[in-house]
Amino acid sequence: MKVQFLIGFRLLLVTAVTSSACGLANAADPCTSEDRDGLTALELSPDIRSVSSNGHWFHNGMEGWLRFVVIGGGLEHYTSRLFVQWFTQTSDQADIELLESVSVKELGATANGPAGSRAYTFEVPKCEQRIPCTSAVLDAFDTRTGQSLQFRILLQYGPGRYRIEPIENPNPDG
Repeated sequence: MKVQFLIGFRLLLVTAVTSSACGLANAADPCTSEDRDGLTALELSPDIRSVSSNGHWFHNGMEGWLRFVVIGGGLEHYTSRLFVQWFTQTSDQADIELLESVSVKELGATANGPAGSRAYTFEVPKCEQRIPCTSAVLDAFDTRTGQSLQFRILLQYGPGRYRIEPIENPNPDG
């Protein structure tokens, strides 16, 4: 089981360990103080800005959950990149498998995507419906033009496959 905590600007990925695994297999090898609480931490890249697991997917008899990862950086024109990841679990809920992880290239730094050549910044997209999550809406800001844009990411095509389309005039006043 994995749990994520956002502490300041650092994301810690915490993995729970069953208490029976700690010190019971070999009494001569007791748990360290870090092991006693059942948690070990893995520090991830400081470029990771947001992570969200907020949707369930179904496709051709398979199912699992989606995770969106946003990384960002830059000085003059801060830009974001989006990764979509498809996970599945075995029936006993013990083994989590990452099936696919893709970069949404249309929204990458200086992307030449559905809205032309832009430099976007954004947070994680939100599934329009959580079960099943067949599409997600992303609010973006073009750091070069100052324009707010909105995109729909279509996810119903199965693990590793998506389409992206602009949403016309998401906020005509701004």
